[in-house]
Amino acid sequence: MFALSQDPDRSFHRPPVPTALRDLVRPVVAAASRTLPVADSITSLLPRGVLRRGSVSVVTGAPGSGAVSLALALASEASAQGHWCGVVGISDPGATAMSEAGMDLRRVLFTAEPSKRWLDVTAELLDGVEILIVHVSASVPFSAARRLSARARERRAALIIVTEDRQYWPMPADLGLSIRSSVWMGIGRGDGHLRARRLELEVAARGEHLRLVSLWIPAQSGETLLAHGRGDA
Repeated sequence: MFALSQDPDRSFHRPPVPTALRDLVRPVVAAASRTLPVADSITSLLPRGVLRRGSVSVVTGAPGSGAVSLALALASEASAQGHWCGVVGISDPGATAMSEAGMDLRRVLFTAEPSKRWLDVTAELLDGVEILIVHVSASVPFSAARRLSARARERRAALIIVTEDRQYWPMPADLGLSIRSSVWMGIGRGDGHLRARRLELEVAARGEHLRLVSLWIPAQSGETLLAHGRGDA
């Protein structure tokens, strides 16, 4: 399901998420469950190997570096298993790319350009999804970041921030993934196709040492694969 808003002025008249829809997409797992499913290939990136409900993750990378793909990879397994996801502020994540990442597009609420009401739009979507990916392109006021973090905890949703600059998100994160380098493979001398992309990441999880890891996203097989990790950065 796609909720599109291309006209910035129209976002001021956007109706709230209907109560019936909130009830439909509200998490149906037992209250004792504290986590959301993630692909086996990336569990070692996450604190204790799980994506915790109510957590905040920050994925940092330059435009085109793979930050959006990495955020989608975090959400893909949950989406494939029927959990509702939302995407805010990414004008063209690519339906094909989302589908190849494993996202179930029938359970995606998508708002491309929330304009000046991005905070309200994001807070509303946290009422109806279990994973929300938000692109942040400028500094977020501390009060706004605190409000969204609290809303995610209250609604037991995982909030994933995608940004070009870690300083744009002023609060500590449960998980920080920072892309240090991004290299495509597969092009020969003037011919060939892009087949795989290797990311070098800094992984900063709350309560753990900073780590460096290599990640193929995608690998030549089309999957996301963790190459290896190194100790303290």
